[in-house]
Amino acid sequence: MNFSKQRELVKDIVMQSHDHPTAEMVYNRARNIMPGIGMATVYRNLNVLVETGVLNRVSFPGDIDRFDNAKDPHDHAYCVNCKNIIDIMIPEKTKKKLMADAAQANGISPINCKITIEIVCDDCAQNN
Repeated sequence: MNFSKQRELVKDIVMQSHDHPTAEMVYNRARNIMPGIGMATVYRNLNVLVETGVLNRVSFPGDIDRFDNAKDPHDHAYCVNCKNIIDIMIPEKTKKKLMADAAQANGISPINCKITIEIVCDDCAQNN
């Protein structure tokens, strides 16, 4: 896929971020590099990058969508207080067992398993 300068910039910002940025965060970072870029351009490019599997959209109930690289499969821990998202690794055999158990208990045929664990992060726990 040929990437425009704008699409390449949006991709690079998300790929180099460790904070799972929102579209607005990507836009603000992009404007520092390319002042003429528009919010609609950022949204459009994020959507294309998600649709083509370059990026992942990370969604949590009651929170705005975030974006993440799709090159390294991983799951997430989500702090219910500060909304921080942490990448976590769950062994593949654990996921396969979970899908098999879900299939047996519910009569379904799972094809993928993405796990989000809700947490209170260390910073929030220390401040309470």
